Parts: sequence; C-alpha cells; structure tokens
Amino acid sequence: MRIDVALVPSEARRWTNTVCVVLDELRASSTIVTLLERGAGAVIPAASLAEARRLAHAEGALLAGEHHVVRAPGFDFGNSPAEIAAADLAGRSVVLSTRNGTSVLRGLPAAAPVRVGCLLNAAAVAGTALSMARGSGADIGIVCAGRRGAFAIDDAIAAGCILERLFAAAGVD
Repeated sequence: MRIDVALVPSEARRWTNTVCVVLDELRASSTIVTLLERGAGAVIPAASLAEARRLAHAEGALLAGEHHVVRAPGFDFGNSPAEIAAADLAGRSVVLSTRNGTSVLRGLPAAAPVRVGCLLNAAAVAGTALSMARGSGADIGIVCAGRRGAFAIDDAIAAGCILERLFAAAGVD
C-alpha cells in the first residue's frame, strides 16, 4: 500500500484504486465534521451556490455555505464550525458549498472511496482510511484542497497530522 499526499488538488487526478482523504482544514472539512457531530444525517457537497440551492430544494435539505467569506443569501448557515456548533440538526440533510473544499469533493471520481479529514477527526479518519485501504488492497491519498487550486499551509499541516496518525495506526515508526 502506498500513501501519497497531493499538496494541491491537481496532483490527485492521476490516482487510481485509492482511498481519498480530502482536507480543507479552514472551513469545509471542519464544518462537515461539525455538521455530522451535531446530528446531520448527510452532508452533500456542492461545487457552487447555484448547485447548492438546486440540491437543497431537491433533497429538502438545509443550506450551509459562503460567498466571499460571509453566509450566502438565503442560506441557513454560513460555513463556520463555530456557527454550527450549537445547532441541533437531528438527522437533517445539509447541502454545503464552499470555495475550495466542496469543489474538490465534487471533482473526485465517483468510484473513489472518499473521506473528509481535518484536525478534529485526524485519528478517526486515519484509522478508517487505513482499514478501507487494507480491506480493498487500495492505496491512500490525502488531497489538500488549498486555496483556488494553490498550496495552503493549513491543509499541509492537517495532512502531516493525519499522516502521523496513519503511521501510528499501521504500527510504523
């Protein structure tokens, strides 16, 4: 099994037979983890605000997302984990649109097993990715969403933390 890190999303396009862990530490990943922790039954990523509105209408879901770092007009939530931290989502589906992370999630091949990772769930996502990869004979790829396709230090730091947890879970020093 190989473990690879794509410090920008374009580096992940060549992967096949890979369990992907997508990171957008400052916002999308942390928001998704918080939404699920608050009881959301599903989080549906959208690549744009228009797509988010369409999906939410079709699914009867709540809307979360931002436009230029503020809550998008007509959305139930922004994309801040702090804003969502007190919400009781009780099994509701939430459609989330962010500038970077949800676009990367939507851009991965449909057949690729995907997990969302961040510092909040580093150990859990590392253990799950390792178990999935071992069970299917796949590799593991960590995809940093970055900022508009470019490198972002916060995602690289989260990738390092998840790598450390992967190595620990695999018994590698």
